[in-house]
Amino acid sequence: MHTIASTLGDVRLIRSNLSGLSLTRSMGDEVLVAFPIAGSMDFSAGGRNFVVRADRQAVIGWPFEKINLQVARGEIIALVTTIDALYARAVKMGCRFGRNELKPGSGKVLDLTRPIAESLSRAMKSAIVDTMGLGNLVADGCEDLLLGMTTAALFPCVADCLGYTSDCGIPVLRRARDYIEAHATEVIKLSGLAKTLGLSTRVMQVGFKRHFGYSPRDFIINCRLERSRKLLSEPCGVRSITQIAFDCGFRDLSHFSAKYRDRYVELPSETMRASARRREVGSSTH
Repeated sequence: MHTIASTLGDVRLIRSNLSGLSLTRSMGDEVLVAFPIAGSMDFSAGGRNFVVRADRQAVIGWPFEKINLQVARGEIIALVTTIDALYARAVKMGCRFGRNELKPGSGKVLDLTRPIAESLSRAMKSAIVDTMGLGNLVADGCEDLLLGMTTAALFPCVADCLGYTSDCGIPVLRRARDYIEAHATEVIKLSGLAKTLGLSTRVMQVGFKRHFGYSPRDFIINCRLERSRKLLSEPCGVRSITQIAFDCGFRDLSHFSAKYRDRYVELPSETMRASARRREVGSSTH
């Protein structure tokens, strides 16, 4: 068994390459988050048994319960902290819940495909290596990051408070997308749009990326570029490139040209000239 361990204030990180491990312990006032990055892990707590596989799920050991971990062969990363540290972090993050209101999730397994849980797993992987032998300032920064992510991942009310709700539903996202498409050439305040739809800005951003594969900001830019390409290709276009860029919502001509070239592999002026040539050819054949 090869183990790397790092203590960052109230957080302990452990990375172990294991073979034939069987561990039973009572959690006391501590919380455990552990997942395999190679192989699989058997986990039991509260009378329930789970098998988790590499980078798909993490197991949670809640305070004052008895847990059992078994790893036939594999590598795991674990984070251990106290429940008091997580309560204190929730308050520091601006979530003013009473201790009785700050209830942990009921599950024993954390879905690592959820954005905040996935971020936590990545942070755990990097922190266990990056903090070895480094100064106190780096360690303090990693502790803050890990405590914040762990609190948001394990307490649903904290995730909601910070705008980490995992899914806001396709219908409301389509409403946001339809609004953007209809008003893309105007100034769109994403925070105001999200509020109108009953969402936080972050929830809307995460939902767009998850369901559509792009951010709201990227969608605005793409809608504006499509509109500008249509205007540049008009058979009777009389507007200048600058006027078209402004009419389509761009306020910086160089930014417009760069985005247009990235999207269509040609400059706006090239699109306009090609359109003019097609008109000339078309008129000469009649």
